[in-house]
Amino acid sequence: MKNHPVTTKVKFAAGFSALVLVSIISAYAATTVIVAVGTIPHSELFDGPATLTVRQLVIAPGEILAWHYHPGRAYNVIKRGTLTVEDGCGQEEQFKAGQAFEETELHVHRAKNLGSEEVEVYNTFIVPEGNPTTVNMPNNERRCGPLVPAITLESTRFCPGGSWTLRAMHAVPNTSAHLLGAQNGKPWKIADWGRTDSSGSLTVGGTFAEGTEGSHTLRVEIGGLMSNTVTLAVSKCTP
Repeated sequence: MKNHPVTTKVKFAAGFSALVLVSIISAYAATTVIVAVGTIPHSELFDGPATLTVRQLVIAPGEILAWHYHPGRAYNVIKRGTLTVEDGCGQEEQFKAGQAFEETELHVHRAKNLGSEEVEVYNTFIVPEGNPTTVNMPNNERRCGPLVPAITLESTRFCPGGSWTLRAMHAVPNTSAHLLGAQNGKPWKIADWGRTDSSGSLTVGGTFAEGTEGSHTLRVEIGGLMSNTVTLAVSKCTP
């Protein structure tokens, strides 16, 4: 959970021959403190390296954080106060001091403090290496359900020389898209084929090349999530 940062203060302290990094980020009335950061060489969650971050979050009474999602898992413990978590579909849950909960990756949600006292939460984030702990939704957009891409393919003629348009929607915003497919049962992949915009959409157009006759399947992978599969057949053009 993260608000738009306004100021960042970094303090270094040396003790017992160790260097301790504490990052304090104030955003409106909410404050986050990065307690520790470490690397997992191989995480079973993501079948690869991951970064683990422990954070303290304090939310002022009446404050509502921005809509956001986590690229990985988040495990949360309430130390004081009552936290309300609302998902993008409108469902709410409340957690009191001493309670804990987990959040799965790529689900849009936000946190609220509807009480009269501060809420203090300790978060443990585990995300694939190279990813941030939290991504705020562009324009503070509310989104119901996980950010799973859905694709459609349109064409004037399914034959060589015919134009086509592939559209992906509901994907992770500002993320590379990989195109995967098979022609007559032979698989292929084009890495970094495109990139989604700030709304999680991608539109690419082209024409069917010579030699593409046959049966095809197409999918896109965006943010580690696979889209639905589109099946099509390309035939020789008729006059």
